[in-house]
Order: sequence, then C-alpha cells, then structure tokens
Amino acid sequence: MKLRRSLWLGTFCLPFLSPLAAVAQETPSSILVLDGSGSMWGQIDGKAKITIAQEVVGDLLNTLPAETHLGLTVYGHREKGNCRDIQTVVAPGANTRGAIADAVNRIKPKGKTPLSDAVRAAAEELRYTEDKATVILVSDGRETCVADPCEVARTLEETGVDLTVHVVGFDVSDDPTALGQLQCLADETGGQFVTADNADQLSAALTTIAETPAAPPAPSPVETSFAALDGEGGSQMQSGVTWRITGPDGYRSDGTGVFTLPLLPGDYTATAIRDADEVEVSGTFTVVTDSQRVVLTLPVITPKATVTGPETAYQGQTIDVSWDGPGEQGDFVSVHTVNGDVWAINSADIAKGNPVKLRMPAQPGTYELRYQVKRDREVVARTPITILASDISFDAPGQAEIGSSIKIDWIGPANQGDFISVHKVGGDVWAINSVDTAEGSPVTLRMPGEPGPYELRYQLAEDRAVIYTQPIEITDALITLTHPAEAQIGTVIEVDWKGPANPGDFISVHKPGGDVWAINSADTAQGSPVKLRMPSEPGPYEIRYQLAEDRKVVFTQPIDITAATVTLDFPEQAEIGQVIDITWSGPSNQGDFISVKEVGGDVWGINSRDTAEGSPLKLRMPHKPGDYEIRYQLAEEREIILRKPIKIVQAEVAITVPAQAEIGETIDVTWSGPGNQGDFISVKEAGGDVWGINSRDVAEGSPLKLRMPHKPGDYEIRYQLAEERGIIHRVPITIVDAQVSITVPAQAEIGQTIDVTWDGPGNQGDFLSVKEAGGDVWGINSRDVGEGSPLKLRMPHKPGDYEIRYQLAEERGIIHRVPITIIGTHVDLQAPSDAKAGQNALIAWEGPGNQGDFISIKEVGGDTWGIHSSAVNDGGPISLRMPDQPGQYELRYQLGEERAVIHRVPITVNP
Repeated sequence: MKLRRSLWLGTFCLPFLSPLAAVAQETPSSILVLDGSGSMWGQIDGKAKITIAQEVVGDLLNTLPAETHLGLTVYGHREKGNCRDIQTVVAPGANTRGAIADAVNRIKPKGKTPLSDAVRAAAEELRYTEDKATVILVSDGRETCVADPCEVARTLEETGVDLTVHVVGFDVSDDPTALGQLQCLADETGGQFVTADNADQLSAALTTIAETPAAPPAPSPVETSFAALDGEGGSQMQSGVTWRITGPDGYRSDGTGVFTLPLLPGDYTATAIRDADEVEVSGTFTVVTDSQRVVLTLPVITPKATVTGPETAYQGQTIDVSWDGPGEQGDFVSVHTVNGDVWAINSADIAKGNPVKLRMPAQPGTYELRYQVKRDREVVARTPITILASDISFDAPGQAEIGSSIKIDWIGPANQGDFISVHKVGGDVWAINSVDTAEGSPVTLRMPGEPGPYELRYQLAEDRAVIYTQPIEITDALITLTHPAEAQIGTVIEVDWKGPANPGDFISVHKPGGDVWAINSADTAQGSPVKLRMPSEPGPYEIRYQLAEDRKVVFTQPIDITAATVTLDFPEQAEIGQVIDITWSGPSNQGDFISVKEVGGDVWGINSRDTAEGSPLKLRMPHKPGDYEIRYQLAEEREIILRKPIKIVQAEVAITVPAQAEIGETIDVTWSGPGNQGDFISVKEAGGDVWGINSRDVAEGSPLKLRMPHKPGDYEIRYQLAEERGIIHRVPITIVDAQVSITVPAQAEIGQTIDVTWDGPGNQGDFLSVKEAGGDVWGINSRDVGEGSPLKLRMPHKPGDYEIRYQLAEERGIIHRVPITIIGTHVDLQAPSDAKAGQNALIAWEGPGNQGDFISIKEVGGDTWGIHSSAVNDGGPISLRMPDQPGQYELRYQLGEERAVIHRVPITVNP
C-alpha cells in the first residue's frame, strides 16, 4: 500500500539511531529519467526513437506550470559500454522547463542501459529517504548492466519515505524480458506502467503520468504501517522483529515483521525488538489525519568476513581471491582504488565459488580487494594489493605493405581477452585490425589499406587499455595488371597480375569510378593469371586490384566490353510439348544457355539447355499454345542478348477406350498424339488435378494397357505432356462394380486350409484374403486369384468372426466379402509322464493335422520356438527327441499358422 506520509523513528538515548523526524513537502519534486542508450537510434515509422522522445518531452514541458519542481537524469549518453554513465543533467527545482528541453535536445545516444541504477540515482537526488519523491522513467529496452530492476525497486520502496516510480516502456512490446523488468519497477513502488509504440502513444503515456492525481487521504482511523530497517540505510526486515505499540488511554497492540494498524489520532510509542539478539529501539509519533509510515532503525549486526589474494598482480591479470563471509546471495568480491567508493572497478559474485576469479585494473598502482554485501554494497572486509606494470615487447618489422599480414613475436601478460592491434598513431582504443593473444606467439596481423605512420599496440581486455606501443610505417605495394584491351560481353578472360597477394585480395571488374563492390571478382589465391568473367552490357569498364582490407582499390586499368554476334535458327512454329532442334552461334561462354519463354517474359525461362551441348541442341516447348520466344542468355545475370519469336500450337490428339470398364480392370487404350519423350496416358476422376490414379508412358506404343481405379464412378482417360504434366486431351469412361461371388463353408477350424470357390474380374494381382470382420485392407492370409477357382486359403489360429474377401490389386480395394466363423479344434497328446534326457519318446496325438502343424518340447512357459519338434504330416504316433538337460518341460501341439500353441501337456525329463 502506498502511504502519503512517512516517519523515520529512532531512539533519543542510543547514538547510532536516527532522531525522530516527520518529513513533509510543501512542493513535491520529480525527476524525468530518459534513456540515452545506443538502442534509441532505432527507428519507428522512419524516425529515430530519440528524436520522437525529444519532440514529445518538449511538447509536454510546454504544458507544465513554471512552478513545477522537475529535474532530468540521463543514462547511456556519453560513453559506450560504461554501466556508470548516469548523469543528473538538471537538478529538480522550479523554472527548469527550458534547461530540461535544451538538455534533452542535446542527447546523442551511445551506451548501455543501466536503468535500475539510473532510477536509484534519481531517487537519491530527490532525497527519497527524507522527502516524498516521484521518478518518471522512459526506456526502450531491458537492463543491460548487473542490477536487478525488481530488487532495486523493492529496496527503494522499503527505504524511501514515499517514492513512486512511473514507467513508460517505449517500443518494448516484442520483448517479454523488458516488459517484465519495467512493469516490476512500477509495481514495486506503486507507480503506473504504460507502454508506447509510436510518437502519439508516447505523448499520451507521458501526459497520463504527468496528470496522475495524488492519492486521496485515507479515512479515519488512520492506517499506520510499521517497518524496521536492519541498520542505517539497510533493508526492511520482513521477519525476525517483534513490535509493541502503546498509545492514548492505555492502548496496546503487538505485531511482527512489517504490518499495518488502524490508529485513531493521538500520540503513540513504537518499540521494535530484534528476535536474533533482543536489541530494541523505541520512538514516539503522532497520528493526525493522513496515513503514515513508522520506521525504526535497528543497529547493524556487522557480519564477520575476510578476503585474501596475492600481494601483487600484473595489470589486467585475473587472479584467485579467497573469501570468508556472510555468503548471502548477491554478495561479491571486488577491486577498488584505496578509499574509493562502493562502486567496484571489477567484481565477481561469490556464487561463482571460493576462490573466485577477479580481473585486476588496467593501470599500475595501489588498490584493495573487498568483500561487499549485496544489501547496500557495504564493505565488510578489505585487503591491499599492488598492481605492477607488465613486461611487454614486440619483435615486428618497421614497415610493411598496405594490406599485408605480418608476424609479430611478442612477450606480454597474455590475460584472457588481451589482444595485439594496429592503429593510426594516437588513435582511440578501437583497432583497425586486431588478433587475440590466445593465439600464442607469434601472431599474424593484417595491416591497413592506406599508407602512412601507424603503431602496433598491446591492449588489455580490461577497458581495452593500451599498455604498449611500437611504430610501423605502412607503404604502397607494387602492382601490375595485364589483360586484353577489349572482350565480348559475358566472356571469361585471363588477367596476369603482380601484387601483394594478401589472403583475401582479389581482382575485379567495375564500371569506371564505381564503388568497391565488384560486378565480378576472382581471388588472388588462384595464382596468376586469374579467370574473370566480363559484364553482360557493352561499354567502358576497369579491371581492379582490391585489398581484402576494406576492399580498398589500389590499382585500376581500363577495358572495353563489346557486344557479341549471336544467331538462332529454328522452326517458326511447334506443337505444345514438342522437342525441337535449335541451331545457334554465339559466344558460348561457360554457363550460357538457350531458353523458351512467353514474349516479353522475365529472365527465368520455361525450359532451357546449356550451350555446352553444342549446335544444334534440343529444347522442349511449353505445354500451352501461344506466342513465345527463343532466347540466347548469358550466364552473367541471365542477360538476354538475342530473342526470336516462335508460335506454339495445339497438338492433334485422339484417344479410344470403351465407354465403361469394371473396377480394377486393365483396358486397352488406343491413342495418337505428339508422342514426346515422357508423355503419358492416365486415368483420373472427371475434372481431377494433374496427378493421375494410374498412368502408362506413351513410349509403350498404341494401344497400351491401363489399370482402372477400384471405385465406381465417372472418370476420364487423359493424354498428358511430360512438360508440367499438361493435360491436352481427355475422354470420359465410367467405372462400374464387378460381378463377384465367393463360396466358403460357414465355419472352419483354427489353422485349417479350406477351399474357396470364387467368380470375379480375375485381374492380374487380385487376391482372396481372410481378416477379422470389419478389419482393414491387410489380410491375415491371402492367395492370388491367378491360382484359379477353387483356391486353398489357410484360416487364422484364433477363434472368432472373420470374413473372406475379394481384393483388387489396385490399392487392395475390397469389392466383395462373405462371413466365416473360426472355431477351436479337438487336440489330445498321449505321452509318458517322464522321459530320459537326450533319448526319443513316442507320442500319440489327435488334432487338426494341418499341413505344417507340429509337436514340440519346450521349458514350461517358454516362447513358441521349441527345443525339438516333429511334423504331424506323417500321422501318429511320432518320435520326439528329449532335451539334453533334465527338468520340467511341456509337450505342445503347434499350428503351422504363426506357430500358435493350441494344446500342451507336462513332461519331466530325467538325467
């Protein structure tokens, strides 16, 4: 609950507690926190987000009264990669509108997004622990530094008198993490959270927040909240504290942790007792008409901690630091200048282990290692450390050619992330080229593409600090290019060259004065000469030598590209899908091709053939009549350099079939037509797509045989071209049911082979099958109708209701079925109760005696694969060999159908 009034209470008799104070403001102050990070250069509707923000803030300021107390804090606007780039540009006060507008308009986004610490800095500027304070944050992204927005908001809410953070999420709708962080900042402090995706929404959001009215005063009795802080400026204690509240007329109430009481106006005394050590503090307060907050500060229980590291380390070195301390989540070990503030140069969370690895500063000098607690970054242990300068040297040439790669032998600290670089003399820390020292010594480093004085540097990973430099002179390279003075369009010429031949250098062709992006190029790694394809348009061009380094052009030489002489000779017209001969002449560059396309169509041909096939070449015509053109096209950008018209006409086609056929029947199709390679005759439902049910290639001649579908209905026989399966002729055919009959006994025993008498179409591949009633098309057993009628069909090995089916070869279509019941059968095995291991036993049996049935012996409960077995085909009794190992076994009668066991008796095998 947001309280409009706060009281900080302490005791008058203990010197480490704050004195009693009631803080109120005549004119509350606010600070606008504006995102100046690099992401604000992103655009919405073609306009940079920073520009939108500047315009909207300017308009808003014009609507505010001059006496409004408002300040401005900006982050990420001065340095790249610096999480401490936070600046209160305009302190809060009256008549600040002009100064804020000027400051906002000067923002040039550069850096990161430390939004949590920016809100904290704004709150501290507003003295949020003493006065009512409002912060308005405008951000276009998530936190990119180490702070947790939710944790920061909770800490500010717990330690503030009456702090409210309103948040505008600008262009963050697609970022769930950013939305969650910004929402949390507002929710934890009782503020508003509004999103805006464009200039109008941003204006509306800021106006809404600016017009947010103050919370109305609470009714009487007055809601009074109580909280205890764990040390001056410490966190609010949610538990571990017991309260005693006394007041007028002997009023007494107790509570624990953080709680709220409805109190009538009057004078009261609050006492907080810490459970851990029974230390207590008291303070008096007066309840008037507004809800209020009573805060007592308990003395800190100073945690004991140590931090241990080497006495010395080299600049940028990563060292092991051992620690002993509270070990609370978020505590960290850090390095600082001696007596520096709580903001570390570098730090490492203790959650990373013990010892932790910590990178040392880039500059030599005296520093200290610290153990800091997350709660308020309090330093609870420290120890000194001296940072020494590293011994560094380079063994490198004093000069090198532009774009060349040189070897540098080096000695240096070799910290993780350190690198060796090349720069303009006196340039900033951002290298032209660099190489990581993790590659060892020597390293290979590419030189710049322009001559002049440069320097080689050793740079630390830590802040890219430059700790060693050595000069180097970059000189021009000797380069020559030799090639024909002219060449035809699209040809590949040879270019002899001399030059630095750095890795990645290349020879290229361009329009004179064109930019660095080549029309075509060839890597110098190919050696000299290189092969280079010429452009597809005639005119003046230039051959260039370009460095891999920034594609720098270091040498040019002119060349004229001339038109090519091309001829095409072919018939004036052709039938759809026809393959014609085209006689041609032309440059025949590698990859050139002849194509066919509608008149005026784009460069992507319908069909094409490579000129490498010679002249004449064969080209298939389109499958639709119309006006087309035959083209000569270069491999270079598919450029069309000659085109001639051709008319594509309909082909004469005829198909003769019977008016109707039975399902699954194979009919003769008599046809005449173009007979192109790959053309085919197909059958399909009337009006169906180009994918036939069944088809045959016209190469089979006329007539050809075509199988009909397995379902009755209206179909059509088609002539289809190989070219896109184009349908150029179709005739109707009706597919009717076939006359089928099946005669079988009403029932049969399991595994029995029965005679099935049938009459039906008898198509090649048709078959009779047995399956459970209503089962799918995959039969249990089946026989091809080519075996004649009757045919023999084995029955399943399980009793039940089944059906005998006539199925077409075409998709296994079921066109007739009759029911049959499968029943069990009488089986008996007569054998001695025991037998001798390894000897034969005589076994009499009664049973179905189907072909393939057998009697076997197996361990009791074993699978269907017997140890020994004997077929029943020869009648009974049978002689069966006993297992070699004594034990309990069983004799089984098994069907040939899936080896099904349908009877078993026990037998003991003795030694």
